[in-house]
Amino acid sequence: MKSLKFNYARNNHFQSIYRKYQPMKSVILSRVSSEDQVKGKSLDAQKRECEKYVQENNFELLKIFEFQESATSGERDELNKCLDFIQKQKQTIALVVHCVDRLQRGFKESTVLEKMIMNKNLEVHFIKESLVVREDNFLEVSLQWDMYILGAKMYVKSLKKHVRKGMKESREQGIVYKFPEGYIRQNGQVDTTSSSELISEAFSLFS
Repeated sequence: MKSLKFNYARNNHFQSIYRKYQPMKSVILSRVSSEDQVKGKSLDAQKRECEKYVQENNFELLKIFEFQESATSGERDELNKCLDFIQKQKQTIALVVHCVDRLQRGFKESTVLEKMIMNKNLEVHFIKESLVVREDNFLEVSLQWDMYILGAKMYVKSLKKHVRKGMKESREQGIVYKFPEGYIRQNGQVDTTSSSELISEAFSLFS
């Protein structure tokens, strides 16, 4: 009888009925790229929206992963911890994310995510895009998912281009955003700080 119930849960026709009595297990992922976003309460806002979604869909929440991590540079250690946790579960887990760019800003994570989805370890729920990616609808929604990823990737490239352009123009005008230790901008002029003498002495001793 237990195996029969499990098969019903895997069947699309009985999925909604099964969830009514056996709520799908879920994990929330909230991510920011910088310390400023942490201070700006972005993590709290994402978590609040995800928790609301979990409650409205009658999911059982197993764990919340909140972290600061770049999606475009370096290793995705924190994301990997989340995916490792999901893979250890014995049933399909709904990964609830506020929007696509909170999970990924490129295609490097797609191979692992797609494999987990096709193996029924995982289905991904993107709240903002109203997109659910799972094994039984993957062919229908995978292109849409890819387009959202591409949009996130292009946004990052465009942002970097504008930032570099702005910094170049500022340097040409003699404006420096971050001064070396021992210097500070006051009243439009560059001045030394109290630590400048110590720094000067340190260089003298080193030389």
